[in-house]
Formats: sequence, C-alpha cells, structure tokens
Amino acid sequence: MNNNKNKTKPLISVIVTTYNRKNELKQAVKSILAQTFDNFEIIIVDNYSDYNIHKLINSFKDLRIVLIQNHNNGNYVISRNLGIKKAKGSFIAFCDDDDYWLPHKLESQLKLFDNKKDVGLVYSKCYMLKNNKIYRTAPNMKLYNGYVFHKMIVIPSVPILTALVRREVFNKIGLFNKDRAVICQEDNEFWIRLSKYFKVKSSEEPTAVYREHTGNFANEHGITFKARLYLHRHMLRMKTISLLEWFCFALPGMIFSHFGRKVIFIFRRFIQ
Repeated sequence: MNNNKNKTKPLISVIVTTYNRKNELKQAVKSILAQTFDNFEIIIVDNYSDYNIHKLINSFKDLRIVLIQNHNNGNYVISRNLGIKKAKGSFIAFCDDDDYWLPHKLESQLKLFDNKKDVGLVYSKCYMLKNNKIYRTAPNMKLYNGYVFHKMIVIPSVPILTALVRREVFNKIGLFNKDRAVICQEDNEFWIRLSKYFKVKSSEEPTAVYREHTGNFANEHGITFKARLYLHRHMLRMKTISLLEWFCFALPGMIFSHFGRKVIFIFRRFIQ
C-alpha cells in the first residue's frame, strides 16, 4: 500500500458487524480487502463469537483491520453504532458478516460524490444470493437521485450493504435508531432522516451481494405491520415527518409495502 499516495485520498471506514459466522466473515473481509480503492479501515465489531476470531483476523496480516468485541445483547444496531463512533474515515460504509462486496464498490461510489458536500449518501442495487446462486437484483425499483425526502417516506429502499455515507451526515442527524421496536427497519428510518437534509445519488450497477438465508435477522424477525406503525409514530413524535406527510406519503407506502407485495406474489403464483 502506497502511504504517500493515500494521503491524497479520503479515508473510508467500513463497519462489519459479526457473530458466529466465521466462514462468511472471512469472505466478507476478503471482498473488502480486494477493493480497487485501498485507503480504508475495516472496523469489525464482534458480539463475542464462540470461536477464536483473533486468530482469524490475524491471518489476514493487514493493519487496516481493527477488531472490537462488545456484548450487544442480540441487538446488532448497538454494534453498528459502536463501529461508527470508533470510525476515523470521512466516509462510512457497511458490510455485515454474511454479505460481500464487488471489487469496484468503493472506487465507483466515491466518484459519485464528486466533492459535492450536499450529497450525503451514495448507494446502488445489489445481487441477491440464495442456495449459492444469484437469482435477481434488488431493490426491484428505480433508484433515487437528488433531494428525495418524500420518495423516501413512501419507500425507503436502500440496501445498507451498498451504502456509502458522508461522515457529516452522522454529525447532523445522529446514529441508527437502536430501539428494538424498529429492528430490521432502523436503516429505513435513517435513510428518511438523511434525505431530509442531504441529496442522494445512486447507481443501477450492483456493487455488493446479499446472502439470503434463514439465519438472516430480517428473514427471522420480519417487519410487522405493528412495527411499521411504531416507526411512523416515532417519526411523527420526533417531527421527522409531519402529519400531512404521513397521510400523503408514509401511510400509502406502508400499506403497499405490507399488503401490495403479498397480493402481487399471490397473483403471480395464480397465473403460473
């Protein structure tokens, strides 16, 4: 690594949360180390896995990797926020232990910021991997660009494994909501808050791979209608959105997300 050359590059902090996924974590870290952009630090926040994670990390022989162990009591958001607090970078990215990146991710996304301070988030589509096969890209919708607060209220669909966030965003709006009542959608709430103050830019080209399996926290717990209502009440209480914005944007988006997709799925099954 050329240290003199990296002095002219912004530092990117990559937050990796992990617990008892040794093989998946190894692949995730390898995919980060294989990036074409090399001025980054990897902050691994481990919920005290039951294997020798220190041995695994040392096997990479890379001083850019920092290991933090912290009990999160089953709440991965606590680990993610701790990683952000420890981060030194001007930009922050996320790669959970069961996901991995494509080599061009950081380099291509950093270019999209184009030194514009009003851009707070760059993201992209991702590949969906199931049973060791990529079967589609997600999200299945046109990605957002510009000031898109009201679009985010309707459908805040940003795959966190593709996100690259400017450090100033956290200084402005704070960290992810660690309330257990909004687990699995704390990132959606964060994108909504972000888009209220910053522009968003995106790329349709996938930059990461999401591993879909029964062990996914989102698949295990899902996002219930009750949890969505709690999130909306929270946003109203915190004045993230107004009552008018809730009625015109958030409520229709919640109804479609919870019921519309199920109707579409049933219809597709019926016509097959």
